[in-house]
Amino acid sequence: MNPPICIVMATCNGAPFIKEQIESIQAQSMEHWRLIIRDDGSTDATLDVLSDIADSDPRITILDAGPHIGLGPSLNFSAVLEAALKTESNLFFIADQDDVWDKEKLSLQAAQFPKCGAEDLPLLVHSDLAVVDEQLSPIHASLIAYMDLVPAPERPLNYLLTRNFVTGCATACNRQLLQASLPISGSAIMHDWWLALTAAANGAVEYLDQPLVKYRQHHTNSIGAKGFWHGLNPTNNWVAGWKAGNIEYRATFEQVQALAEHAKQCNKWPMNSIEKLERYLALPKLPRWKRLKEAQKMGIRQGNGLLQMIFYIRLLTVHHNEPSCPS
Repeated sequence: MNPPICIVMATCNGAPFIKEQIESIQAQSMEHWRLIIRDDGSTDATLDVLSDIADSDPRITILDAGPHIGLGPSLNFSAVLEAALKTESNLFFIADQDDVWDKEKLSLQAAQFPKCGAEDLPLLVHSDLAVVDEQLSPIHASLIAYMDLVPAPERPLNYLLTRNFVTGCATACNRQLLQASLPISGSAIMHDWWLALTAAANGAVEYLDQPLVKYRQHHTNSIGAKGFWHGLNPTNNWVAGWKAGNIEYRATFEQVQALAEHAKQCNKWPMNSIEKLERYLALPKLPRWKRLKEAQKMGIRQGNGLLQMIFYIRLLTVHHNEPSCPS
């Protein structure tokens, strides 16, 4: 019998922590799963560690990436998710290479899908995470609280246009979501943001208020977690932080542009969702005095009042024809 659950992992130079991550998957109370791993050209011992583990567990498959390496995290996940979609599994879980899962993660998140009441629609279920250091010592009991995220807004697309609140390694999705999402564009800021946007535009984003992942922080994290007040710490470089925020803000337009093009090619997305994407893309083209009014009419939200004010300042002041990445 084919496992109903497929876990995907995209790796690159993850040797220090990957064995512990996979052991936490093997320790799940729900045992009927498969794990598909794609490596993006590791130069450390990652592939040796993976080979040893896969040799002793037939549930684990390591893809042959061939010459297609160096894709980066987002496109590496896109490739392994496309491979997962070729299986007969119905639910798909994303795993990072350096975390530790709660033993009930699979069972608790899988149990949420029937409760959503619309299994034919693209669905995403995400959970909270506990933030820990390299040795798994606690930093904060809740990533959601640590970063002051809004994990379950009534209209998730209004938030996701400008700020992601979904963490990939805490995410599960159904087959319909992968069919609507893939392939992930090279303009996606991150794979989890792209999946969340697609779910919000086509189906639903559901939140499980339990920390089911120990989210390990170390010096080689691709993204990592920073507390909400990190940017206001007087020891940090505020100018550099503001410029980095401007870069990500502009990148949201490239991401939404790619998503709108993807939606039109799929020819199955709701027209009202496509129209919202296009209205967001049109914001920078409006006279400055009209931008705030239009953003407010659209219901674009950032979470708390400070972040909302920063978004409005960027909307009014940032030159949108600047490149989104430094040259």
